[in-house]
Amino acid sequence: MVSFVDSLVGALSLINALIVTLAIEKKNEVSETLKKIEGIWDDYGVYEKVDEQDIANES
Repeated sequence: MVSFVDSLVGALSLINALIVTLAIEKKNEVSETLKKIEGIWDDYGVYEKVDEQDIANES
């Protein structure tokens, strides 16, 4: 069965490839932006911080 989503797969793959290519070319800018966003998330407690050691100890 073919759905309308099947027609979007090619377009979304192309968009994803363009985003990845731009991120690779502007690596430093993307890195700084992501660091700023993570700092904002930390300030507002958007995500809970979990240490890798805590996860290993629970296993």
